[in-house]
Amino acid sequence: MNHPDLAGKTAIVTGAGAGIGLAVAQRLAVEGCQVLCADIDAAAAETAATKIGSGAVAHQADISDEQQVAGMVAACVSSFGGVDKLVANAGVVHFASLIETTVEDFDRVMAINLRGAWLCTKHAAPQMIQRGGGAIVNMSSLAGHIAVGGSGAYGMSKAAISQLSRITAAELRSSNIRANALLPAFVDTPMQQTAMTMFDETLGEGGARSMIARLQGRMAAPEEMASIVAFLLSDDASMITGTTQIADGGTIAALW
Repeated sequence: MNHPDLAGKTAIVTGAGAGIGLAVAQRLAVEGCQVLCADIDAAAAETAATKIGSGAVAHQADISDEQQVAGMVAACVSSFGGVDKLVANAGVVHFASLIETTVEDFDRVMAINLRGAWLCTKHAAPQMIQRGGGAIVNMSSLAGHIAVGGSGAYGMSKAAISQLSRITAAELRSSNIRANALLPAFVDTPMQQTAMTMFDETLGEGGARSMIARLQGRMAAPEEMASIVAFLLSDDASMITGTTQIADGGTIAALW
């Protein structure tokens, strides 16, 4: 345990069934949080909660649906008495040029990545206010900070998540609620494996790993992102709000 103030707090983690979300849920449990593991995949959510054990509950939710998000928050209140921390991590990736992206694909990415994160804040923040404050981490991406061709809808959604975090921080500071965005680059997750397949198609066999080695040095582990999230949710980050925390292993520095 590195952040004792997290002990006894309650947290919602979306996209907790795999990847960064699972690592975050596990890390917060180690810190002493009671964790609601939310995922659109009910079985994945159950598996995550089972891995964590006592102090974790599973909840199936499509975060693009407001009623389901409201139900998710209500489930956390029912299970744990309230909501102190929110990690809006659930998201999808989409690869296509701006010209080739369909309206349906664009709307789907925005609905899950952006609307979902906003809905989570909309419904969780009032519960935090009732408890005297809280903290939010929204999962953005380096693709929302720099231009990455071939994933325009995804990049736009992640850039908007960074702005959502800044606006949330500005609006809710007086309620003692902090909000920040985390911007990873290359993290060893199922979503990243999908991206690497696309990169290999463009760069040739092994091209993705060569690119990551050149830009980031190595693939990051989900647990490394979870450590940053735990810090941002803790009182150790009490003066950090409205920021975009880049965790890219030096990728931007390598690019320029």
